Amino acid sequence: MVKSFLRASEWASIQHKHIKIVGGPNPHLEIAVPKGKTGVRWAYTLPEGVSIYKRIVERTGNDPDRYVFLSEYANRTTASERMHDLFEKLLQLTDLKTDELGGKRVIHCLRHSAIMFALLDGVAHFVIANNAGTSVRQIERFYASRYTAAMNIAELHKTRSRAHADSSRRRPTVRPLRVAQSRRHSD
Repeated sequence: MVKSFLRASEWASIQHKHIKIVGGPNPHLEIAVPKGKTGVRWAYTLPEGVSIYKRIVERTGNDPDRYVFLSEYANRTTASERMHDLFEKLLQLTDLKTDELGGKRVIHCLRHSAIMFALLDGVAHFVIANNAGTSVRQIERFYASRYTAAMNIAELHKTRSRAHADSSRRRPTVRPLRVAQSRRHSD
């Protein structure tokens, strides 16, 4: 889910016939999401999604009508419940049930991670929203609002680095603004 932007409710309906491996300079999986929250849509993975999918195929085969995840469960509601159970067990084993602020981690956090990683990498909000099957407003409201300068300090420092690198150009002197005591007023 982290490499595909899929919702926790979308992965259960994905069969091998819904996935196409695309090579070239930008390898990825093209996934037809048949039961998306917003209807049928296409999702495109990050490059790592290709190798992950190939490992799944090595283990379980690629029968077009076989479900990609937990195919041993014909009932997809049961498969979803088992996936949630497995995720909870993983969190317990790794002592990651809560985040650093005490918030409970849930399987939907995998999608949140995908979106936040894309934001950190500077991907345009429209591109993320389109691939994730959501709106730019949702990206800005729920994800970008949590984005802090500390999350990508190198990006913040780019301006300073450019200014120091271009020392041959004369920059104007910046003087602190001083306001005479008699002129101060409150709003």
